[in-house]
Amino acid sequence: DLVRSRGLGDVYKRQDYNYRPSQLTNFDSYAEMPALNQTEDKMLFVSSAAYNAEFNTLALMDLKTNKKTIISAQHVEHRFPTWSKKSQAFYFLQCTRGSCQLIQHDMLTGQNKSLLDQPSRIYSFDISPSETQAVIAYRNGRKIELALVPLGQAELKPLAISNNNQRMPKFSPDGKTIFFVEKLVDGSTKLNSYNIEEQSVKAINSTFHSITVSYTHLRAHETVLDL
Repeated sequence: DLVRSRGLGDVYKRQDYNYRPSQLTNFDSYAEMPALNQTEDKMLFVSSAAYNAEFNTLALMDLKTNKKTIISAQHVEHRFPTWSKKSQAFYFLQCTRGSCQLIQHDMLTGQNKSLLDQPSRIYSFDISPSETQAVIAYRNGRKIELALVPLGQAELKPLAISNNNQRMPKFSPDGKTIFFVEKLVDGSTKLNSYNIEEQSVKAINSTFHSITVSYTHLRAHETVLDL
């Protein structure tokens, strides 16, 4: 498992069974958003000189040698690197102050491909298990809404869900359902599911905080709820 130290902003690898962490990154930078590939021998993460820095760097580390390779160091904000199912590619957000791009990086060619150029902020995304579409939480006026993005078409298909903010979308393992957080007017949050085929919403839980994906369980696409 990967663990990020909240105080120091460093990434550690927790060894199985004995739970003794080994440090992977240095104290001279702030590291976050670690993601392991399927075979758990490579790790993606973003790093910056300070917490909440305007720009950061996307890096790849070989966990057998601890060698770090810079993937992108442009003057942008990199967010949420996510491996493809077979680790032949990965996805990430590349954002400036008012817009974001969803990027696919091919591990064989080293080339980046822009899948979506969104003229507003994208707060989070997820890729379907079939890797045929993405779901994003994006800024639409004063609201944060969800939309499907067929990969290769670069067009939004907004999901008409409610007048409340929606965030942290995650596909179910079969790709038929999207789990997401809805923030109500009173400030409380609840967990919902959205059936893509039926275009219907179902409330699941009203006493929790967030949804994340376990970085080390990509083969099972396990969803973790922070209650």
